[in-house]
Amino acid sequence: MFMPTYLTSFAQNSTVKDEIITCFDLIASNGKDKFIIEYYGEFLSDDNKVIVQTDFAPQLVIAIEPISNERIVLFDGTEYGYNAMFCDEYSNQQIKNRPLVKLSDDLYSVKFEIFYGIDYVEEKEDFINDNGEIELINGEIINFETLQNNGFDALVINLIDNNGREFEIVNEELA
Repeated sequence: MFMPTYLTSFAQNSTVKDEIITCFDLIASNGKDKFIIEYYGEFLSDDNKVIVQTDFAPQLVIAIEPISNERIVLFDGTEYGYNAMFCDEYSNQQIKNRPLVKLSDDLYSVKFEIFYGIDYVEEKEDFINDNGEIELINGEIINFETLQNNGFDALVINLIDNNGREFEIVNEELA
Protein backbone atom coordinates (compact mmCIF):
# COMPACT_ATOMS: atom_id res chain seq x y z
CA MET A 1 0.00 0.00 0.00
CA PHE A 2 1.30 3.43 -0.93
CA MET A 3 1.01 6.28 1.56
CA PRO A 4 2.35 9.85 1.44
CA THR A 5 5.51 9.87 3.56
CA TYR A 6 4.43 13.01 5.39
CA LEU A 7 1.20 11.33 6.57
CA THR A 8 2.40 7.80 7.40
CA SER A 9 2.50 8.32 11.17
CA PHE A 10 -0.94 10.01 11.17
CA ALA A 11 -2.94 7.35 9.30
CA GLN A 12 -5.40 4.90 10.83
CA ASN A 13 -7.93 2.48 9.31
CA SER A 14 -5.90 2.27 6.07
CA THR A 15 -7.42 0.36 3.17
CA VAL A 16 -6.92 0.07 -0.58
CA LYS A 17 -9.81 0.40 -3.05
CA ASP A 18 -9.68 -0.68 -6.69
CA GLU A 19 -5.94 -1.43 -6.34
CA ILE A 20 -4.93 2.23 -6.75
CA ILE A 21 -6.76 4.26 -4.06
CA THR A 22 -5.34 4.46 -0.55
CA CYS A 23 -8.01 5.42 2.00
CA PHE A 24 -7.41 6.33 5.64
CA ASP A 25 -8.51 8.49 8.55
CA LEU A 26 -6.28 11.09 10.22
CA ILE A 27 -5.14 10.62 13.81
CA ALA A 28 -2.84 12.89 15.82
CA SER A 29 0.22 11.65 17.71
CA ASN A 30 -1.80 11.75 20.95
CA GLY A 31 -4.49 9.47 19.48
CA LYS A 32 -7.11 12.22 19.04
CA ASP A 33 -9.06 12.39 15.78
CA LYS A 34 -10.80 15.80 15.87
CA PHE A 35 -9.09 18.80 14.31
CA ILE A 36 -9.32 22.50 13.63
CA ILE A 37 -8.74 23.10 9.90
CA GLU A 38 -6.75 26.02 8.51
CA TYR A 39 -6.09 26.67 4.85
CA TYR A 40 -4.63 28.91 2.21
CA GLY A 41 -6.64 29.03 -1.00
CA GLU A 42 -10.08 29.99 -2.11
CA PHE A 43 -13.38 28.17 -2.42
CA LEU A 44 -14.31 26.75 -5.81
CA SER A 45 -17.56 28.75 -5.63
CA ASP A 46 -19.99 30.19 -3.11
CA ASP A 47 -21.91 26.90 -3.16
CA ASN A 48 -18.90 24.58 -3.35
CA LYS A 49 -16.49 24.81 -0.41
CA VAL A 50 -13.71 22.78 -2.06
CA ILE A 51 -10.44 24.66 -1.46
CA VAL A 52 -8.53 25.41 -4.67
CA GLN A 53 -5.40 27.35 -5.54
CA THR A 54 -5.40 31.12 -5.90
CA ASP A 55 -3.94 33.07 -8.81
CA PHE A 56 -0.83 33.48 -6.63
CA ALA A 57 -0.12 29.98 -5.30
CA PRO A 58 -1.46 26.45 -4.72
CA GLN A 59 -3.53 25.58 -1.72
CA LEU A 60 -2.15 24.60 1.67
CA VAL A 61 -4.42 22.78 4.13
CA ILE A 62 -3.43 21.83 7.67
CA ALA A 63 -5.11 20.18 10.65
CA ILE A 64 -4.47 21.29 14.22
CA GLU A 65 -5.17 18.95 17.11
CA PRO A 66 -6.55 21.40 19.73
CA ILE A 67 -5.25 19.73 22.92
CA SER A 68 -1.62 19.25 21.86
CA ASN A 69 -1.64 22.01 19.22
CA GLU A 70 0.07 19.54 16.86
CA ARG A 71 -0.02 20.82 13.27
CA ILE A 72 -0.35 18.26 10.47
CA VAL A 73 -0.04 19.19 6.80
CA LEU A 74 -2.96 17.59 4.94
CA PHE A 75 -1.96 18.89 1.52
CA ASP A 76 0.59 21.36 0.19
CA GLY A 77 0.16 21.93 -3.54
CA THR A 78 3.72 23.28 -3.85
CA GLU A 79 5.24 20.05 -2.60
CA TYR A 80 3.13 16.92 -3.06
CA GLY A 81 1.63 15.11 -6.02
CA TYR A 82 3.07 14.46 -9.46
CA ASN A 83 2.71 18.01 -10.83
CA ALA A 84 4.41 19.66 -7.84
CA MET A 85 7.24 17.14 -8.04
CA PHE A 86 7.93 17.24 -11.78
CA CYS A 87 6.00 19.98 -13.62
CA ASP A 88 5.23 23.13 -11.64
CA GLU A 89 7.92 25.41 -10.20
CA TYR A 90 7.16 27.81 -7.36
CA SER A 91 9.06 30.80 -6.05
CA ASN A 92 10.11 31.14 -2.43
CA GLN A 93 7.47 33.86 -2.16
CA GLN A 94 4.72 31.49 -3.37
CA ILE A 95 5.83 28.76 -0.97
CA LYS A 96 6.28 30.90 2.14
CA ASN A 97 3.68 33.66 1.67
CA ARG A 98 0.43 31.72 2.03
CA PRO A 99 -1.35 33.04 5.14
CA LEU A 100 -3.67 30.49 6.72
CA VAL A 101 -7.33 31.12 7.55
CA LYS A 102 -9.40 29.05 9.97
CA LEU A 103 -12.17 27.16 8.15
CA SER A 104 -14.51 27.53 11.15
CA ASP A 105 -14.54 27.08 14.92
CA ASP A 106 -15.78 23.51 14.52
CA LEU A 107 -13.73 20.36 15.01
CA TYR A 108 -13.62 17.81 12.21
CA SER A 109 -12.60 14.23 11.53
CA VAL A 110 -10.50 13.94 8.36
CA LYS A 111 -10.70 11.22 5.68
CA PHE A 112 -8.34 10.76 2.73
CA GLU A 113 -8.62 9.09 -0.67
CA ILE A 114 -5.28 9.21 -2.48
CA PHE A 115 -5.03 7.95 -6.05
CA TYR A 116 -1.93 6.15 -7.31
CA GLY A 117 -2.65 5.66 -11.01
CA ILE A 118 0.90 6.19 -12.28
CA ASP A 119 2.87 2.96 -12.71
CA TYR A 120 6.28 4.19 -11.60
CA VAL A 121 7.80 0.70 -11.82
CA GLU A 122 6.86 0.49 -15.50
CA GLU A 123 8.07 4.05 -16.16
CA LYS A 124 11.07 4.02 -13.78
CA GLU A 125 13.62 4.82 -16.51
CA ASP A 126 11.74 8.03 -17.34
CA PHE A 127 12.39 9.39 -13.85
CA ILE A 128 15.99 8.38 -13.17
CA ASN A 129 18.72 10.85 -14.21
CA ASP A 130 22.19 10.02 -15.56
CA ASN A 131 23.46 9.46 -12.00
CA GLY A 132 20.70 6.94 -11.20
CA GLU A 133 18.89 9.47 -9.00
CA ILE A 134 15.39 10.90 -9.10
CA GLU A 135 15.63 14.68 -9.25
CA LEU A 136 12.53 16.78 -8.65
CA ILE A 137 11.83 20.02 -10.50
CA ASN A 138 13.03 21.97 -7.43
CA GLY A 139 16.40 20.15 -7.50
CA GLU A 140 15.68 17.88 -4.54
CA ILE A 141 16.92 14.29 -4.89
CA ILE A 142 14.59 11.53 -3.65
CA ASN A 143 14.62 7.75 -3.66
CA PHE A 144 12.28 5.56 -5.68
CA GLU A 145 10.12 4.64 -2.68
CA THR A 146 9.49 8.31 -1.89
CA LEU A 147 8.53 8.87 -5.54
CA GLN A 148 5.97 6.07 -5.39
CA ASN A 149 4.47 7.35 -2.12
CA ASN A 150 4.45 11.12 -2.71
CA GLY A 151 3.91 11.16 -6.50
CA PHE A 152 0.17 10.53 -6.31
CA ASP A 153 -1.98 11.71 -9.21
CA ALA A 154 -5.18 12.73 -7.40
CA LEU A 155 -6.32 13.51 -3.88
CA VAL A 156 -9.66 13.87 -2.10
CA ILE A 157 -9.92 15.09 1.49
CA ASN A 158 -13.28 14.92 3.27
CA LEU A 159 -14.22 16.42 6.60
CA ILE A 160 -16.87 15.09 8.96
CA ASP A 161 -18.41 17.62 11.34
CA ASN A 162 -19.85 16.96 14.81
CA ASN A 163 -23.28 16.30 13.26
CA GLY A 164 -21.88 13.51 11.07
CA ARG A 165 -22.15 15.58 7.88
CA GLU A 166 -19.35 14.69 5.44
CA PHE A 167 -18.11 17.09 2.75
CA GLU A 168 -15.12 17.57 0.47
CA ILE A 169 -12.55 20.27 1.09
CA VAL A 170 -9.90 19.10 -1.40
CA ASN A 171 -10.45 17.37 -4.74
CA GLU A 172 -7.35 17.74 -6.89
CA GLU A 173 -6.14 16.14 -10.10
CA LEU A 174 -2.36 16.26 -9.73
CA ALA A 175 -1.00 14.73 -12.94
